Amino acid sequence: MERSDIWKAYAESLMHRPEVMIVEDPSSVCEEIGEAEEMVEGGIYAVKRTYQPSTLKRKRTHGFLHRNRVAKHILRNRRRKGRHRLVPC
Repeated sequence: MERSDIWKAYAESLMHRPEVMIVEDPSSVCEEIGEAEEMVEGGIYAVKRTYQPSTLKRKRTHGFLHRNRVAKHILRNRRRKGRHRLVPC
């Protein structure tokens, strides 16, 4: 099998997935797709899903230092209740 045939078979298998679209000319949709898309060989674009977890962002939003700075009443209530973990992460 040639390389192009392999990519065509791969593209056909992806057609049933809603997060993938096949385009002939990637430049025609570059403005529309922006950075939410990744170019894969052969004009296949794989759309990233909504949730892309980042430990650093999670710690900054939900971590102990953030709760200690912004929401001390939450830590106080969890201590009063006897929670082993004061914050979710």
